[in-house]
Amino acid sequence: MSVPSRIPTDCLVGEIEKNQRETVRVQLREYQQHELVDIRVFAASGDKGTVPTGKGVSLSVQKLGDLISLLQQARTEAEMRGILEPGEAA
Repeated sequence: MSVPSRIPTDCLVGEIEKNQRETVRVQLREYQQHELVDIRVFAASGDKGTVPTGKGVSLSVQKLGDLISLLQQARTEAEMRGILEPGEAA
């Protein structure tokens, strides 16, 4: 007997513009009974609207804290190197 997912369908958390044709979407989704956080590039595709590309990563939601920690470290490193102004990527 399978356990029902706590994610009923793909749950869009948000998206940011990557460039004029592409966005990066963060979603919670389930795949083969694994609950995942999916960070993926979506591209404009004429009559199909926006479609997912092969560019992205899916991780167990259990790794979300580790991912957030690494992103915070990347922001701190970018600030220390002068690539990003402090507080710019709040």
